[in-house]
Amino acid sequence: MTIVSAAGALIDQRENINATEITLGESLASGMYSVIIHTENEVFTTKIIKF
Repeated sequence: MTIVSAAGALIDQRENINATEITLGESLASGMYSVIIHTENEVFTTKIIKF
């Protein structure tokens, strides 16, 4: 899983996550981020906004 800021800076990168639910945002500053999740077969991308 990769978290990238709206400016394109790498914020966080985690590997080998074996979970059905992940909590994000505790350490993020306010702003918009892209979250990219790689599975064995697919890549999911979503945007989140931290207030």
